[in-house]
Amino acid sequence: MFGEIRTAILDLQQVASRNIFPLEQSQNVTGIDQDQMQRQSRRVRETIRYVYTIEESENGLVHTISSQLLRPKPEKYQVQCMLIAMLTLNQCLEESGIDPKSVEFNIDRSATGTHYVAMLLPREKHDRMMVSRNVAEIG
Repeated sequence: MFGEIRTAILDLQQVASRNIFPLEQSQNVTGIDQDQMQRQSRRVRETIRYVYTIEESENGLVHTISSQLLRPKPEKYQVQCMLIAMLTLNQCLEESGIDPKSVEFNIDRSATGTHYVAMLLPREKHDRMMVSRNVAEIG
């Protein structure tokens, strides 16, 4: 399961990097293309769904992974799944030569049970991570 989560996160990261939401659009939620959002989501074993988005902000690019349980499971199951997502992000940073401690992370949970991990990257770190990921996939 953990390998499937990692693969889903890495695949979604590539899709999201090709569709970065501009700052102006992120302020207008109704302008988000639902088909694109569908492409930016993955189900893992019909148990949990992840959505990966990248949005411009004044301080860089915000990579956000959200998760929703699709079947009744204890919340600690979802927390563990999100921990795998965060570890995957950390690994991407390390493979790019970026110290994860130099990156701002935010972890949150909504009242409806959606869990979020957000990572703020200055544009140059985002570009370095994505170039490193593309080179790793080719090699």
